[in-house]
This record gives sequence, C-alpha cells and structure tokens, in this order.
Amino acid sequence: MVELSGNAERILVLDDETHIRRILCEALGDEYNCQAASSAEEGLQILRANEFDLVISDITMPGISGLEMVPQILALNPDTVVIMMSGALTIDTAIDALRVGAFDYLTKPFDLRHVEAAVRRALDHRSLRLAKRQYEGQLEQMVEQRTSDLLKTTRALQEEIAERNKAEEKINYLAYYDALTSLPNRALFRDRLEQALSTAQREQHNLAVLFLSPDRIKKINDTLGDAVAEKLVCSVSEKLRGSLRDEDTLAYWGRDEFAIILPQLMGTDDAVEIVQRLQSTLEPQVKVDNHEFYLTSSIGIGLYPHDGSDAETLMKNAGAALERAREQGGNNYQFYTADLNAKALKRLAMENDLRRALDRNEFFLCYQPKVDTTTWEILGVEALIRWQHPKLGCISPAEFIPLAEDTGLIVPIGEWTLKIGCAQLKAWHERGFAPLSLSVNLSPRQFEQEDLLGVVIDTLNGTGLDPNYL
Repeated sequence: MVELSGNAERILVLDDETHIRRILCEALGDEYNCQAASSAEEGLQILRANEFDLVISDITMPGISGLEMVPQILALNPDTVVIMMSGALTIDTAIDALRVGAFDYLTKPFDLRHVEAAVRRALDHRSLRLAKRQYEGQLEQMVEQRTSDLLKTTRALQEEIAERNKAEEKINYLAYYDALTSLPNRALFRDRLEQALSTAQREQHNLAVLFLSPDRIKKINDTLGDAVAEKLVCSVSEKLRGSLRDEDTLAYWGRDEFAIILPQLMGTDDAVEIVQRLQSTLEPQVKVDNHEFYLTSSIGIGLYPHDGSDAETLMKNAGAALERAREQGGNNYQFYTADLNAKALKRLAMENDLRRALDRNEFFLCYQPKVDTTTWEILGVEALIRWQHPKLGCISPAEFIPLAEDTGLIVPIGEWTLKIGCAQLKAWHERGFAPLSLSVNLSPRQFEQEDLLGVVIDTLNGTGLDPNYL
C-alpha cells in the first residue's frame, strides 16, 4: 500500500464480515485513508472521536442495523456521506437506505469498479456540497462587509458566482453520460454528431455513423439475469473504447446497442478497417462472474454524405443497416448503400478465404535471385509469397498483403514464409548450392510481437539453417 498524504479523504468501512472489510480497505487504501469496524456500535464510537468523509456500511449487522445507524452518523456530522451495502436485490431495500439519508446503495456481491465509481461520486458530491455552502457563506459575508464599495463588491460577487456556476456545470455534465458504462448517452451523442457533421461539411471529409449490437446479449440477459448482462455490457464497452481512435465517439444507446461516430474518414476502406477491428476486439472470450462468453457483433453503417447529410437521417439509415445485419444472422456488418455493401461483402469473403489459406496450403513461395553483375554469380535469393486461390486463381500480393496487415493475419503468414524459405535454403545447401543466402521480408506488425526473436531462433533450429545465411 502506498503512503498517503494527510490530505487524503478518510473512509470508514463497517461490515461484520472480515473478508468484506479487508477487500474494501485493500481496494480503496491506495487512494484513501481507510479504517474498518465490525459493528455499528464500534463504528459510532470511532465516529464520535474522529471525523470521516465517507462511511461504507452493510445494512444487516448484529446489534444496531445499518439503517438505524445512518441518522446517528448524520447527527454526529451532517457532512459525512453514507453508502449502504446489502445482499438483498429488492428495490425496497435501496429505497429504505436512501430514505434514512444514505447517498448511494450497492448490492453484494459487488464489482470493485462499481464500488470505486460510487465512492468517487459520493466524495465529489460531498466536496460540491461543502463548496456550495462555503460559496454561500462567502457571498453573504461579502455583501455585509463590502456594501460601502459597490464596484469592488460587484466584481467579487461576479467572480464567486462564476465559480459556483462551474460547480453546477459539473453536476449538469453528469446528465450527459450513462451511469452504467460511463459512456456518452444519446443526448451527448447527438450533440457530438451535429458538431462532427459541421466539421465534415466544412473540411469536406467523410464520416460514418455505426450502430453496433453484440449478438446474444438479450439471450444472456434472459438466461443469467440483468446483473450478468450489465457487467457484460461494461466489459464490451471497455473493449470497444480501446479499439477506437482518439477522435471517435463511442456512446451507449441502451439495452444491447452502442452508437459510434467515425469522423475524418478518407473513404469506405477506412470505415471497413475500423469495423473489422471492432469485431475482432470482441472475439476473445469475456469472463463475467465465472461465466465465459464468446461474442460476435452485428454492425450497421451509415456514411456521410452518401447516406444522409443530417444527424437524424444518418442515424435512421445506420439503424436500418443494423437490422439488415441482424437479419443476415449476425456476426456481420452492413452498409446502408447497396453498392458499398457489395464491396464490403467482397472484402469480407476474401478475408474469410485468407484466414483459411494457410490451412489449405494455398500459399507458395517464389525466389527472386540476387546476382553479382560483375561475375553474374547468384549470391542469394529473396523469398516472395504468392497466393493461389482455388476459384480466383493467383491473387496479387498488392491485393491480399494489405488485407493481411489490416486483420493481423500477416503475423502467421510471415512466420510461415520464414519457415518455408529457411527449409528450402537448407535443402539447397545440402545439394551443394552453398553459400546462397536468403532474404525474407517481415511486416512492421511482426516487429511489434514480443517473441519475434524467439520465432526466428526456433525456425533456424528447426530447419538447421546456419544463421549467417539468413
């Protein structure tokens, strides 16, 4: 645990279960000064001797209950904020907690991220409340003390009111974000879309609006309940947020839908690349409460200016494209415009074929000789990969290499090229064609792999090729 400054906010954790107190103190202890007690009676004794900014208390404890304790806490210090916890999932329990003066309510078992967010909200609320009281007191004092100097008093009042307005604006700001995911909500999404459209029109850029729906979330909700589904939605939102650019906007539309703005696009290929990256992001398994989920997604795409020049039209058309993607069975994306859909489907089909090409042995290598122009002696060769598609014939590397780069398939393809090229050179050496050398092209994405050196060493060891010739 880090050493905290004396200015760190103080939190008292009350729960009769030792492991609950330990988990909360460890989770919050790096940022706050935490103290724990096992009963309401012990907690009240501590509160009489010390001042705390926040109390986190279980409702059901031996002796005085959490609900009976809240009024006593507020009587000791009205500025202390209280968060109640309970394993009961009924709305009546939460209402009872709020009615006696609690600020927030958490259900057990809890997600520590939700706890940390609730603690931050509660402490921010306390700070704003204290600041408001301080501002009001200062304003009243200034009116009384500076009546004789009207101009100076007016200027000071304006400055204080401006600061107070900033605090109120911060509260209003929370109205534009979803409480579950902390993502922009519909209101903020529409506002940002209007701004993005104005910029796109002024700078003559393309723009895309996406509606993304993870497949099967509704079924998961019906099967495992709201709590699991909500945690899954939060996990999905984190994955999607990490796959977007800084200038993109991700919003939670509600239920099982997300809305995305992709500004400053050069063309449809940019949109397709991002869409495929989003779909790939959701492919790895997601773990929620001992459940493992493998998610696919349906995505509808509306493009500016092709599919609409205003926000409402673009959102409507992107929504229609999403419905078409769902009708196709999910796990796909659809453009609103038909000809763009055909182009996207062609790219998707080629990507699917490319994923299977290694297993089907459809790749082969050609070897470009490297010649000494003085002696005309062949000094080495460069390995060049080619793709013999079973239906389309030989596909140009200029067509499939960029697609492999975009999808990340260039990594296994590059490793295959290295292995086959080294094996072939070793065979030539054994037939007396030494000292030929081999050149193999690597993708920048391969250099991003942490185990690239290990892959090269394993290939050399596996083929028996002398490293001096690679």
